[in-house]
Amino acid sequence: MFNGNEGKEITVQEAEEFIANYRNSSKPKAVKAEFFGKEKLNKILDQEKCVGIRFYFGKYEYGDLNIVAVGSDKDGEDIYEGVILEMGVPCPPHCATLSPLK
Repeated sequence: MFNGNEGKEITVQEAEEFIANYRNSSKPKAVKAEFFGKEKLNKILDQEKCVGIRFYFGKYEYGDLNIVAVGSDKDGEDIYEGVILEMGVPCPPHCATLSPLK
């Protein structure tokens, strides 16, 4: 089912449009993005049978969006007994300053 090459590369213009669509539909001051460090992502990717990462959208009890990252195997099954991440560094306040996606 999965081979590690899933996903579609897009242009910066497409990315800007998708991000603007989200921002235009979200509440003011909502989290725009979360940053996950390479070391943490590699802990997921380095797990046995892992071919990629699935990102789930979640929501804290107080209403803010969060991202949950879990490894996935070639059959599309979550590796839920392994490393699972959340609490990426939120933007805002830690946003890129030069990116057109900001």
